[in-house]
Amino acid sequence: MSEEDISQRLTEMAQEAIREGRDEEAALLLWKVGAHFGMLGDEEKFKELNGEAGRCYLRAAERLWENGKGLEASLLYIKAAKCFKNSGDEGLAQNCDRRVREYYSTLEGDLAVFTGTSRDLKLIGDYFRARGSLRDAGRCYHLAAERAEEEGRQILSGGFYRDAGDCF
Repeated sequence: MSEEDISQRLTEMAQEAIREGRDEEAALLLWKVGAHFGMLGDEEKFKELNGEAGRCYLRAAERLWENGKGLEASLLYIKAAKCFKNSGDEGLAQNCDRRVREYYSTLEGDLAVFTGTSRDLKLIGDYFRARGSLRDAGRCYHLAAERAEEEGRQILSGGFYRDAGDCF
């Protein structure tokens, strides 16, 4: 099977997943095909497929958000924003950024409302750090360190405290 056949098959699988409402799975498949085209130097196809993947992640995130699953939605909004940035659609990327910040604002100062793991908080911190929001990243890493302590993972907690310190 040639590379072109594999790309075509993955795209067909993604379209089937979209029809069946499995948007997160479709997004991953589209992102993989887009990455393939990016490696081949086809920037137009790379951007197009990243945009499609972003829309799939966005649909999945919005469903989760509406069902009160802010953490899971935020993690998908982060993926959607990355895809939209890769596709050149800054407007949709900023909409995703707003949702992540909205979720994050519910966490500030109240770790009890957070249902995820320390690693989930680190992912949100990494997201803020990549966007130059070091203050928010540092706070996420600090919350991640506290959660890691609660999880009994002291070494991991120390790493998160170090990450927090690097941001301040």
